[in-house]
Amino acid sequence: MKARSLLYFLLLLPVAAVQAQPEIRVTFLGTNGPMPEPGRVGTSTLVEAGGQLLLFDAGLNVTQQLVETGVNLPRVDRVFLTHFHSDHVAGLPGLWSTTWLRRRSTPLYLHGPVGVDAIARGIHAFFAKDIPVRINGPEALPPGGQEIEVVETAQQGVVYQQEGVVVTAFEVDHGADVGTAYGYRIDYGGMSVVLSGDTTYSENLVAHSMGVDLLVHEVMGVTDAMLEAGLYRSGVLEVHATPEQAGQVFAETQPRLAAFTHIILARRPGFETMTPAQLLQRTASHYEGEVLYPQALDEVIIRPDAIMVPGANLQ
Repeated sequence: MKARSLLYFLLLLPVAAVQAQPEIRVTFLGTNGPMPEPGRVGTSTLVEAGGQLLLFDAGLNVTQQLVETGVNLPRVDRVFLTHFHSDHVAGLPGLWSTTWLRRRSTPLYLHGPVGVDAIARGIHAFFAKDIPVRINGPEALPPGGQEIEVVETAQQGVVYQQEGVVVTAFEVDHGADVGTAYGYRIDYGGMSVVLSGDTTYSENLVAHSMGVDLLVHEVMGVTDAMLEAGLYRSGVLEVHATPEQAGQVFAETQPRLAAFTHIILARRPGFETMTPAQLLQRTASHYEGEVLYPQALDEVIIRPDAIMVPGANLQ
């Protein structure tokens, strides 16, 4: 695959026509896996549609990343969790507290699999000494902002619908030990985005992703040398998608644009680490279309007749 322009259009429209169209804006706040790495940020994705800000997962540093985008923090009041692994929820307490400190006056709405209420209770317990001080002290924060409204998802289906924006949760395969793990599909104005969450190859994900505008899939790159040494053959690689598996999903669903997130490049002493270029080459062995390897804060702007990727590494 050849490198493309930093600003990529599937279809170029007159400026006036483009400005008048509805859009979905996807910002990759972070695309790292669970292990901290220099220059990388934990997994979290912001989706803007119909004037609404929807946050999917809350990895480490999510609040700082939101600040970097310039969004008005109190508007970020709805979070959808794919599952409860630490790298998907570790930034949630800071997000809750900081958006309230910025005078969010309504509850933080927290969507997730059954059991998400325990996370809400844990946040309140952690900040039990802080909450009354913020309300009764000189800051006089609005009491409604400290509340967390839990929305448990017991089965797949539509979990949110407002002003033309529809969010559908669907089950993916992240291993039996995790329990229920969800991917999410966002529809608005005839446009669609799918976020895989953590999963290996999933037929259910394929069924919910046919012909979407943007399909964002997790991926784990393990070198042949590691596999030959018996590393990762069981365990973690069984619950994450290889580049080849992700490429198979892209080939079967044919999105207008494919992208990666939760990118794990396995590291072991004495072994070379798979490079992004090698990961994309392995993906290309199963899929010939465009694949985005985003960095933190990269954006994808989807409009009915155009997809724009300003400043990103589109391969």
